[in-house]
Amino acid sequence: NQKGELLETDYFSILIPEELDGLYDVSVTPAAISVYEKNAHERLHPASVTKIMSLLLTMEALDEGIVTEDTVIVSIAAGITAEYIRKFATPANTPMEKFGVEVTNLWNDEEKCTSPLIAGWYVLSLEVQADAHEVKLILKSRNPEKLKSPLNMTFTIKGPFKAGERAEVMFMTGYEGYKYNKSNLEIAECSVGFEKVMIEKMRPSMKASIYGKGMFVDSSSPMALGERFVPVK
Repeated sequence: NQKGELLETDYFSILIPEELDGLYDVSVTPAAISVYEKNAHERLHPASVTKIMSLLLTMEALDEGIVTEDTVIVSIAAGITAEYIRKFATPANTPMEKFGVEVTNLWNDEEKCTSPLIAGWYVLSLEVQADAHEVKLILKSRNPEKLKSPLNMTFTIKGPFKAGERAEVMFMTGYEGYKYNKSNLEIAECSVGFEKVMIEKMRPSMKASIYGKGMFVDSSSPMALGERFVPVK
């Protein structure tokens, strides 16, 4: 009973939901033609950086011969989501032990805070220095009095944890200008001693990477679809 526009072609019939707002392009390759389109060439601002990266990685894959123009792709561009890809796509047959993922630890040990974080999803992880059933901590913006919407979050990370183990939690800052302003984040309180703090952009696995400083290649954590693999030197 979903409302929308029914597309009928020589290849298939499909219902385009109203939520797509009349902007889509149904195509089949290697024919390199659109079998149906509506407002497909209207110029719009990209809805997310992910779409730009998908385009850049596709062009790079073409240049490197990973895919070719003969690769068959059937897509409804406006309807593809990262969750759909993770659920249905099959990983490439790649010798993963020779590859890793570039990761950046945004935490500065000397300043005891992060670099200014743009709005988005992140993962915080740290090494506990004593046994604990749980880890409670407060993450907040540094100098909140200078911000209209400072961040102030309280987390309870369930354990148990043994000294030397890492605790992790993922969080979303809030949208820029709405419950959040770009700022340096610091750990204001923690129920247990800690070290080796890491705050990173959330990866598709939604898990923390191994600990490292600055930018480094993580070849130990499981890699996921949608990540850029780089050779381990």
